[in-house]
Amino acid sequence: MVRHGLFGAILAACVAPSRAACPAGGVNMHGKCWFLGEAGASCSQTCKDKGLSFSHHVAGEAAPMVPKLLGREPGTRQFPWGRIECYVAASDRFHTAKERPDGNTGDKGDAEIGAW
Repeated sequence: MVRHGLFGAILAACVAPSRAACPAGGVNMHGKCWFLGEAGASCSQTCKDKGLSFSHHVAGEAAPMVPKLLGREPGTRQFPWGRIECYVAASDRFHTAKERPDGNTGDKGDAEIGAW
């Protein structure tokens, strides 16, 4: 999760108990429940608030999750930057995700990806 105020929401992939439906507001894809977290909330916290645990997954450039969660394409689709998709509601734009984050993301590796 980005710890500064640049982004409005960060995408969180959560693991639900086997065969359980995603809690309200979630989208079930790639074997995970997906949510847009509140601004400033970590992915781990977003999942915990839903009674789930965080599990990292990059949906990929071809089928990003932000449009699926919003139910529409945001006004601007930006380049992949980090390992987690980011949506900025104020300017209706989002970054897709990629496996290897850029050096300026603040991503400290797998052990801390849920804190992003």
